[in-house]
Amino acid sequence: MLLLMMLIICIVVIDTVEDAHAIVDNIVLFTDAIVAVEDIDSVVAVGTVDAIVAIGTVDTTDAVDTTDATVGNKFMWKGERYFKELGLQLNKYMLDLFVNQYHMEPLLVEDVDGPTNIYGTPNYMSCEKLLVLVQDKGCFNVGIWSKELTLNESLNVGTMIPYIEEAIQRNWGVILLNPSNSPVEHVLNSFDNVILQSSADIYCAAHGFGGKCILELLKLDERSRDKIVSIAFLDFSHAIDIGLKAEYPFLPDWLASKSKNWSTSELEKNEIVEKNFDMYSPSVSAGTRLHFYVPWKVYQDVFEYFEEN
Repeated sequence: MLLLMMLIICIVVIDTVEDAHAIVDNIVLFTDAIVAVEDIDSVVAVGTVDAIVAIGTVDTTDAVDTTDATVGNKFMWKGERYFKELGLQLNKYMLDLFVNQYHMEPLLVEDVDGPTNIYGTPNYMSCEKLLVLVQDKGCFNVGIWSKELTLNESLNVGTMIPYIEEAIQRNWGVILLNPSNSPVEHVLNSFDNVILQSSADIYCAAHGFGGKCILELLKLDERSRDKIVSIAFLDFSHAIDIGLKAEYPFLPDWLASKSKNWSTSELEKNEIVEKNFDMYSPSVSAGTRLHFYVPWKVYQDVFEYFEEN
């Protein structure tokens, strides 16, 4: 065991990213030393805060390419089974983190696929400002923007942790959604069952298709239009055609005054991005051409925008 821990300490080394708010640790996946998820705490104890070590329940002969098991080695695609296993273990780790470190509690939602839990900070009912985070379509892990980025980059880059920590520092409440195969209905039900019961002003950050879910909420639930103060769309293009504008005439003005979209672009971050369709939400560059990086790239800008509204 001592030899194993020495090997872990030697291999898992913090790789910092230049950022005023956060030091980002590489997630290094390797198979020379197999460590179960339950042993992560012993690794954290030696200072690798965001490090996740290879999952011991996977047949490691094929799961990861270990020809160069050095710092910065990434997860190598070796099939859906291995990726799903890593995702399951990651989800378990994240839920433990949300409950134990951020003291979040499960909140029951009656969903179309059956009862499910979303997660909220203890002050979600009484806070003045409540942040609701909505992930993209296909990401069914609570608190994760991108499973791929989380595994190949770090928890800070791929998960909602920077948003959660920034909100908590500002004494905001936070709610994390937990979409299933019916994300639009999940958002509608989460707002109806839980979120709109809060006395707080509501702020939403929605990535990709998560923006579509919020747009449907605005169309169908008048209460949400009264309670939501501001929306940060994270690379979501919502063209509003003539028919939709006629059916929901309030939408263009509402979106123009209460939302902003950070779009993938070659332009410098926050430069205006011209759209060739009626989007109504002001659109600026996220400073990246890659969709999955947008939440990480702009989280500080999102909070600055929220504070302005």
